[in-house]
Amino acid sequence: MTLTQFEDNISRYGTAIDSWPQTARAAALALLAASPQAARLLEQASRLDRLFMVEACPPPPAVAAILSRATAPRPSAWSRLSAALSLEIGSFSWLQAGGLAACLAVGVIIGSVMTPQREVISLALLDFGVGAQSGFGAHLDTEDE
Repeated sequence: MTLTQFEDNISRYGTAIDSWPQTARAAALALLAASPQAARLLEQASRLDRLFMVEACPPPPAVAAILSRATAPRPSAWSRLSAALSLEIGSFSWLQAGGLAACLAVGVIIGSVMTPQREVISLALLDFGVGAQSGFGAHLDTEDE
């Protein structure tokens, strides 16, 4: 086998001489034993192969972190919910925030329901203050008298 044939076989079959066809493998091993140039060609091709091997170069840290999170076992829904409720911001927990939000909602509802009654009470007090004895708007009639 010549150096040109050896180089063609490296391009065709790769740098792992064990995977070459039997006839080419025997001739390549004989050439490697006899020629340092063949050994240099094989070493250069092996270095080039290692550059393109995925196993040889690890992924960047960000990609590795994403892959590890994607392949990690997922916690159950109950454990995620309990973890979310137990989170604290300073000394204030999400459970306390939920309680305050519920109180606020109840206060808004009661305030919106009570608004018409407050107007009735205000008008009744106005009538009482003017001295009217009957119904709303009676204080307007007292000015004519």
